[in-house]
Parts: sequence; C-alpha cells; structure tokens
Amino acid sequence: MKLSYVRNSFDTFSGKVSDLSRQFAFAGIAVIWIFKVDNKTKYNLPIELYRPLYLFCFGLLTDLFQYVYGTVAWGIVLRVCKKYKENEEISIKRAINIPTWILFVFKVLFLLLAYYYVLNFMIVKFDLAPPATP
Repeated sequence: MKLSYVRNSFDTFSGKVSDLSRQFAFAGIAVIWIFKVDNKTKYNLPIELYRPLYLFCFGLLTDLFQYVYGTVAWGIVLRVCKKYKENEEISIKRAINIPTWILFVFKVLFLLLAYYYVLNFMIVKFDLAPPATP
C-alpha cells in the first residue's frame, strides 16, 4: 500500500466527516424547530431543547473555526515557504495540525452530545421508552 493511498483515504474520510457533521447539525436544528411553540407573539422552545440547540450551534462554530485556523495556518506556511521551488521537500512541524485536530474532535463531540439530548427529548415526548420488565 502506497503512502499516497493512505493520505487520499484519510483526506476522503476526514472531509466526509466534516461535511456530514455540518449537514447533521443543520438537520438537528431543523428537528428542534419542529418542536417550537407558536403563541402568536413569539416562538418558544421546550426548555429541554435549548441545550442541544446550543450544542448544534457550537458544533457549527467549531467547524468554522477549524477551517479558518487551517486556512490561516497553512497560508502562513505558504507565505514562509515561497522561497522554495514547487516540488522541493520542506519540513513542517506536525504541531501545526494540533489545533485543527482538537477542533475536529470537539465538532463531532458537540454533534453527538446534541443528538443524545434530542433523542432523549423525543423518547420522553413520544413515550418511546421500552416497557419496564418485572
């Protein structure tokens, strides 16, 4: 197996996780919106849905910060490395990607935790809990 295959596989899967997490965050916000209560003057959400709503928003913000950081960090590297030829090997410390990884993990954790709260709300709301066995 070639390193290029490993790198391409990694890029494919990490990019797909980012795309899916973004879509799932928007879908989660849409699900929460379904449960809003309209009392003619303003919308109210059940109190149990505020926490997951915030978590979905934090997940989207974390996604944005991840890409902003990556763009800025690698843009700086590109500027610094302008003096090198196009195919010349350069040495970059791996630590440059640590913030990206931290943001990536938090983005997914926010999403999973938000869905945990939404699913718990729906189980209670629709009485979906399995019956207790004696």
